[in-house]
Amino acid sequence: MMCRVALLLFVAPAVFSQPTAQDLEWFEKTVRPILATRCYGCHGPQRQRAELRLDHIRSALKGGKRGPAFVPGKPEESRLIEAIRYREVELMMPPRGKLPANEIKALEEWVSRGAPWPDEPVPATEGGRKTLDLGTRRESHWAWATLRKPPIPEGGAVGVDAFIGAELRKRKLTPAPPADPRTLLRRAYFVIVGLPPTPAQVQAFLADQRPGAFERVVDKLLASPRFGERWGRHWLDLVRYAESYGHEFDYKIPHSWQYRDYVIRALNADVPWDDLLREHVAGDLLEQPRRHPTEAYDESLLGTGWFHLHQAVHSPVDVRQDEAERVDNQIDILTKTFLGLTVSCARCHDHKFDAISTADYYALAGFLQSSRRQIAHLDPMDRIDAISRELQETRRDGARIVRSVLKQRRRSSHAPWLVAAMEGLAVEQDRNGRIEAERLQQRELTGGNYQAQRSRGFSGDLHMQWSGCKPGDRLGLEISTRRSGQYELRMALTKAPRHGIVRIKLGDLVLAERYDLYDPKVVSTGPVSFGRHELKRGGHRLTFEITGAHPKSKSAFVVGIDWVKLEPVIQGETGLSVVARRHHVDVDTLRKWTNALADPELETPSHPLHALRKIAQTAAAEPQKLHRELDAARKRIGASENDRRRAYQGATVFADFEEDGFPGWAATGFAFGSGATRAGDWDGTRGLGGLAIPGIIHSGLLSRKHQGALRSRTFTITKKHIWYRLAGEKAQIRLVIDGYHLDTYNGLLFAGASFGVNTQGKWRWHDQRGDIARYIGHRAWIEILDDGDGWLAVDQIVFSDRGPPRDLPHSDAARFLGRGRFTSLPPLASAAAKAMEESVARVAQGKATRTDVATVDWMLRWDLIASLPEAIAAMHELAKKHQTRGNAVPGPMRALAMVDGTPEDEYVFIRGRHGSRGPTVKRRFLEAIDGAAPRPLQGSGRLQLAERMLSDENPLAARVAANRIFHYVFGRGIVTTPDNFGKLGQPPTHPELLDWLAVTFRTDDRWSIKRMVRRLVLTKTFARSSRQTDQDTSKRDPTAKWFHRALVHRLEGEAIRDAILVVSQRMNPKMYGPGVQLKITPFMTGRGQPGGSGPLDGNGRRTIYLRVLRNFLSPMMLAFDVPIPFTTAGRRSVSNVPAQALTLMNDPFVLQQAKRWAQQTLEREASSEQRIEHMYLAAFGRVPSPAETTLCREFLIEQSKAHGVSGDAWKRHEQSWTDLAHVLFNAKEFIFVD
Repeated sequence: MMCRVALLLFVAPAVFSQPTAQDLEWFEKTVRPILATRCYGCHGPQRQRAELRLDHIRSALKGGKRGPAFVPGKPEESRLIEAIRYREVELMMPPRGKLPANEIKALEEWVSRGAPWPDEPVPATEGGRKTLDLGTRRESHWAWATLRKPPIPEGGAVGVDAFIGAELRKRKLTPAPPADPRTLLRRAYFVIVGLPPTPAQVQAFLADQRPGAFERVVDKLLASPRFGERWGRHWLDLVRYAESYGHEFDYKIPHSWQYRDYVIRALNADVPWDDLLREHVAGDLLEQPRRHPTEAYDESLLGTGWFHLHQAVHSPVDVRQDEAERVDNQIDILTKTFLGLTVSCARCHDHKFDAISTADYYALAGFLQSSRRQIAHLDPMDRIDAISRELQETRRDGARIVRSVLKQRRRSSHAPWLVAAMEGLAVEQDRNGRIEAERLQQRELTGGNYQAQRSRGFSGDLHMQWSGCKPGDRLGLEISTRRSGQYELRMALTKAPRHGIVRIKLGDLVLAERYDLYDPKVVSTGPVSFGRHELKRGGHRLTFEITGAHPKSKSAFVVGIDWVKLEPVIQGETGLSVVARRHHVDVDTLRKWTNALADPELETPSHPLHALRKIAQTAAAEPQKLHRELDAARKRIGASENDRRRAYQGATVFADFEEDGFPGWAATGFAFGSGATRAGDWDGTRGLGGLAIPGIIHSGLLSRKHQGALRSRTFTITKKHIWYRLAGEKAQIRLVIDGYHLDTYNGLLFAGASFGVNTQGKWRWHDQRGDIARYIGHRAWIEILDDGDGWLAVDQIVFSDRGPPRDLPHSDAARFLGRGRFTSLPPLASAAAKAMEESVARVAQGKATRTDVATVDWMLRWDLIASLPEAIAAMHELAKKHQTRGNAVPGPMRALAMVDGTPEDEYVFIRGRHGSRGPTVKRRFLEAIDGAAPRPLQGSGRLQLAERMLSDENPLAARVAANRIFHYVFGRGIVTTPDNFGKLGQPPTHPELLDWLAVTFRTDDRWSIKRMVRRLVLTKTFARSSRQTDQDTSKRDPTAKWFHRALVHRLEGEAIRDAILVVSQRMNPKMYGPGVQLKITPFMTGRGQPGGSGPLDGNGRRTIYLRVLRNFLSPMMLAFDVPIPFTTAGRRSVSNVPAQALTLMNDPFVLQQAKRWAQQTLEREASSEQRIEHMYLAAFGRVPSPAETTLCREFLIEQSKAHGVSGDAWKRHEQSWTDLAHVLFNAKEFIFVD
């Protein structure tokens, strides 16, 4: 890069500030990779075109032959920035193409920051690449040293005080005197629970003169549920907690608040730090997970939710790069939080300073590549599991009863019934008698909309729907007769969850007073008789009137009509009666057979009886057409076979679910059970019969209420199409490409990757294509999702470069057609009946094929198998019981979590670019700690990674944890860079104390956070005053680096807001639950803005329960340095800027709470002086001095006058007391802890 710009470069020496550790870390992760990738080729150690070299700050500042390249801190005056912006034709670098916008922005920011660069030796100009010496780096840096417990220094003190005292004596520093009790109490309250003590709590503490009073207060605070809220906020800083993804539309992260609640519960329960680490890395893999104390669901699994709280970009052009960015952020958070290392700095090259190699980085990346995101389905109190066990038992009983029904059947031929039914079907579906609803003339409509709706499974694939109506509305249709006489009126209506109860009339005659059209599924009633009636020739009004709704209906009042038929009655008989008499069969039984042949399921070409029904529809009415229909059926089967062969040429069957279990698939939740269906399985959700098709995966066999997911192994996309033979309702299938998941929010560039499944129960081929061809060569997996009260079944998944085969008849589905030349219907019916009986026999023996199961299931559902009445009744009763219990399955609790995927090792991205492939690195922990040899892993290996992170060989886990706790208690850590224990971080001020605390924390305290907090808070060091009486000590240690006094520190934004709520008595103690929406101000604009604004006071909830939306963060929190949720923030910035004072002066929330505080104060029966004293106690934990009381009194009088109030009225003037409350909120003492 920049071959020509070098002619212009010459940089004069510049003076700029010393870079911070954060600056240097950002440089290593963001800027150096750009320079290495874009610039070093022409201006690095091997070549220096135009004498310019950019691989070290010293040579970069020296410049090239002409002119300065950049001026630190002044990007607009820097020719380097001018060159990469491509604004001057003679100065455009790199010459082969403009840098991406994000890289230009990074270089601009780098120059603006003063071009921070670590202090490092100038690299050699020639020679090979230096080999990283991990051993030397480890031995030369304190953080990698083996952890040993040092002896306690002599001097009379114990524990922490002994180490602090020894250092003070060594440096001849005098410790400050103890803090007064009020100050100590307020300090302890804010450190442990993040809230101020109430006046009553202050007075109770001061009144307790028994020994150990402070110790008792500390124990009470540690036992308070507020502890988890306070320390949970610290933890959320480490894992960049947020509830939205940021970027352009700020899409919401589903169920993210469950992780926040998990953290609070865990800290309140004092879950040991090592267990928290295990749960965060591999909580979904623990053999004995921790259970919720009252709800008994898996708590450990929730710990993995933090992995997915990252920022995210929709519609990435380079999805593999997008995945690399997510993984990088996850590695960054993981290693900073638990190891205090900047491992992400080794993404593009070996770490420049620490004992971390690029191979280490990609070894860790492999663990994440082998894992996946999931919305976990949890089962509080095992309610789902308990009902599922019952359903499994009834399902086994159902299969047993079905076999009993089949074995005890009466073995008579079905041929007579079948012949009669084929003729009866022709009569029943006589198009001159049946009128499709869409052809009926509308005569009346008093409300709602009446329109056609396309829907497979209904006559003509259409039915009419009357929707948007209300009770009392009427729909009038006209039907006509050609001659006067007696007619039987039949209709096929539609039942569904939103359908109402109707009164049906023919003219003035009420046919049905309350006909209930509710059903939990969308189904046709089939032919329903509404009686025989004498009708005159001409038109007749058929009226539907809404009268109500079923208790379970979803509030809408809808009516669906498929067809209507007026059938003439001749000599007291309908056409079907005539057919029954002609064939010498019972008319009621014949009606069952006829209705069975009219079953919409037989319209599916792959159904075994589809060909028979199709022949019957024509040949029964016109026997001369039998030969033509038979030939057509055989041709369709032949064409189907040819079509199927063509479609499968070059295709790959990815899954056919013929094996036991789910080989290559992983199920979560409750819907998919333990494997694919097998011959003889009973589907109790379908009522009578309910035989499950073997060799499919099915989410609703036990209950349509069950939910879950099934995920495939990871594969490489090699074809343009993915076919699915499937059926289902209200379900979804996703193709997850390179781990990308935001396609469900925005499908741009990922068209077709996700699709809904709603086939209304019919088997269909779905062709997944769209943008899939763009991603050939990418890695992906398939997710089959049932996340509601629907269901989903999948038979086969095929990869192909062409579309799927048409759903035509299969040869096995109509094998009876090959059993001879049929000259009439009876021989055909006999062949079909024989095939049916063979299917029944095979199912009874447990040797059934899919054709057998489909045939027998149809016969059972329509009650066509004559068997013992007791067995039939038992089957009916069991199906009813199964459906009742299935409907009682509760919905699962959802939470974001990890789940194992296909184990994969990652390859090295040379210079951080995924397209430049380096060697593959086996998954393992850091080589400097655990060696380079990989250890045995199970699945993703995350559980083994967690154990290695906690091993005795790793000194960092305990050191980092102990230092974090010390930092949160004292306001500053022994290592002042708690997220960076590397060379760019700060060394410990008290290394022996750090090691003593680390070993004590790991062994004596058994990783207990509460024990460590108690140990630290009860020290004399913690109890010291922040005011040093020895002036010489103050001069020599002005920042209290050696802890000769307590540190004064400003409260965090959350603690300030929470303190305001406590003081104003508005604090709502409710814990847990979804985040409360912030009040959206006029200045909080942009895409992705929440749909509504929240209450000004957040319902009084603690700040930790307010929603954290990346693009709409609380202005008050931002003013007080709450970190942007991007990376680990173990130490917050503490600024002193005008925005903070302006916030406390003008924020509507502060003003609102000041008014409430004044109202609460005036409700107290007390003198003005007593009220002022109580306000001071509430705000500062102390009583005012006489001068302060006088000053407040005078302020109230003057404010009252300004408000137009005179005399003694100031004593109860609300606005004046509000002003005083506002002043106290603005006092430094309110927001600082002494």
